[in-house]
Amino acid sequence: MRKLKFINILCIVGFLIILNACEDSSNFENIIDPGDIKPIIKLTNTYTEVVIKNKKGEHVEIRDGAVYVNDKRMKSPNWLSSSYEVSMPVRPDSVYTFEIILSNGDSYFAWIETPEINLYYIDIPDSQSHRSDFRIGWLETDYRYPQELKIYWYDKMNLDSLAGSNSYNIEYPYKGEFIIEKKKIKYSNDEDHPINYARIYLFSRTEGVISKEFLPGGSISCELSSKRGINIY
Repeated sequence: MRKLKFINILCIVGFLIILNACEDSSNFENIIDPGDIKPIIKLTNTYTEVVIKNKKGEHVEIRDGAVYVNDKRMKSPNWLSSSYEVSMPVRPDSVYTFEIILSNGDSYFAWIETPEINLYYIDIPDSQSHRSDFRIGWLETDYRYPQELKIYWYDKMNLDSLAGSNSYNIEYPYKGEFIIEKKKIKYSNDEDHPINYARIYLFSRTEGVISKEFLPGGSISCELSSKRGINIY
């Protein structure tokens, strides 16, 4: 019984040491000059985050400060994440305004307008022959979006193993399609593990405006993407 109590005490002490180390890992700084920090703000389909860096390039949390997006307070950094985060959907054709409050209560802003369309559906067949040109289409068309196409190739028996990828800039997105000539596609050089599955991604991006009071190098950007899988034969 005494041995069990001793083990329990050791576990509690160890937990407190780890907890204290985690709390100490938060790099709090008293920030009253926006020129001492550069915010890096990213919005995607799945997350919205704000990373604050000081002049040394270190991630910091503003002591007595806060970060808001569209009047919603973002979760402060912790031992699991070095960024301010928030759970909220990022919608196309929308404006997001970020307010960064310094230690003295002064506020500075950044804002961005997301892409006007989000390509929810990629128009491709259920399967694609490696002996034919590869047509990839999208139902919504715009003269700016999407800007990039990426294809990731896999052995269908092991989708955790990436066999290769191709990336293409889309110069004429308003056409609603992108055609890859079969001779330009490198599927596989391994006859024992042929590529028979691919994931297609389309990306639409915008850049926003950030206060010039901040340290140079800050940014605000949005990237919306759509994906779809296809069998290769």
